[in-house]
Amino acid sequence: MPWRKNDQDGRGTKVWLPQGRTELCPVAAVDAWLAAAVINDGPLFRRLRRFPPPRVANGARPKPTPERYRLGSAAIDTDSIALIVKRWTGLAGFDGSGFAGHSLRRGAISSGVAAGVHIARLKQFSGHASLKSLEEYVELDELRHNHPLKDVL
Repeated sequence: MPWRKNDQDGRGTKVWLPQGRTELCPVAAVDAWLAAAVINDGPLFRRLRRFPPPRVANGARPKPTPERYRLGSAAIDTDSIALIVKRWTGLAGFDGSGFAGHSLRRGAISSGVAAGVHIARLKQFSGHASLKSLEEYVELDELRHNHPLKDVL
């Protein structure tokens, strides 16, 4: 990644994606996207323009075709990511207004806490500058997933 919030100098960060064991495998998803979008270099996530379908006399909606879409060469911005997350969480049945791009980071950390990943490893993964800045996430999620009274009440 050429830039992250905690990399203000723009030195870049290498991100490793784990090979998954389910249909949610991030490596398989990235490989499928690269192949479908024919991306060989440059930004991974780019603007995808959708052009309106041609008018049809009988009012029927034509099927989407690849010709109606054009992939840009520039990276999408953080505002676009927030809108995408809001839209898809809404389509999944949640109130999308409470979600944004940061929700992806928060969800990854929460999933790590729930799986018992050590806080030092979560800090390395998330890129937080200090353990103190990560504590807010971990304390709340730790309490939610491993509450001392969860099996008592």
